[in-house]
Amino acid sequence: MTVSIAMPESRRCRERALECRTVAGRLRVQNTRDQMLRVAADYERMARDAEHQEIAQGLSYLRALVVRQRHGGQAA
Repeated sequence: MTVSIAMPESRRCRERALECRTVAGRLRVQNTRDQMLRVAADYERMARDAEHQEIAQGLSYLRALVVRQRHGGQAA
């Protein structure tokens, strides 16, 4: 049985940013290169936002586990 684990959005965005920077490094036209670097920066921004959301979701999950354990419930 194969277990599929979804890639976190923050990681996916960082990989896209790296791809954009790699493409930008190969471009000869300055305007086009600058545009790709702006797209890379946008992906990095999205990665930071996603990372903050992923951390918040993880903290919420941990808080719920603590509450369940304190009230005698089973952990997820």
